Amino acid sequence: MSIDHNHPQLAIDQRTFTDALGHGALDTCLDYLRRREIAGPEGARLACHLSEKLFHAGRAGEAVECGRFAFSGAANDNDVAHFCAWLFSNSGCYEEAAAAYERLIESRPDWSEGYRHASGAFAAIGEGERAVAFAMKASDLAPQNFDFAYHAGCLLLDAKRVEEASFYLARAAAIEPHNAQALRALSAAGHALDRPDEALALALQAAALAPEDSGLTIHAAELLLRAGRIDEAAALLDAASAGESPHQITRNPAALAGA
Repeated sequence: MSIDHNHPQLAIDQRTFTDALGHGALDTCLDYLRRREIAGPEGARLACHLSEKLFHAGRAGEAVECGRFAFSGAANDNDVAHFCAWLFSNSGCYEEAAAAYERLIESRPDWSEGYRHASGAFAAIGEGERAVAFAMKASDLAPQNFDFAYHAGCLLLDAKRVEEASFYLARAAAIEPHNAQALRALSAAGHALDRPDEALALALQAAALAPEDSGLTIHAAELLLRAGRIDEAAALLDAASAGESPHQITRNPAALAGA
């Protein structure tokens, strides 16, 4: 076994630890780790294996403890950092997850999924600007990915950066033109940009695609009211409450969009 001379040698050999782990002696392995009887890059990898076993055994707190031990000992090991990023994300330790994803992105600057994961972690801890920056980068690296474009657009919309939001939401809608949520978000952007006809048309398309979604119906009705089309707004809401499709409101559905 190769030893990193910047760290203490393992007090136990890898086979002993692996055998104990294979036999399910998780507490014994955890004791080895807590007594620092494993160390260095090899020890970090062993800690990752233990952490995974603990996590799937429902012992999340101890799994995170092992993950922190591993990441502090070998953050520059991509396998260790990747595991820790996954562990921290799935354990709700988003600040540590963001740090792990940033570390991975340093060595893989074109890894679009890494930017998306990092964005989610930054959003979870309230780091809005960083969340947006990483989301935009993810979508720009993978412009055909719906989730990346939609995520970036929604974050930008929340941040009141509406022109940019419209760009990414339009990208998402182009990828999945029948996605009602993307059309709803693009409609909101259009409304904020004072494009009422465009916003209303998109809102009505969204409501027609998912008539069971009351939020989409209410959004479309609100825009109809703003346009002074009170009877159509009332008809839309009545149809929704009756379980009808918005297209059943009139014999000429296109009229609802002002066509």
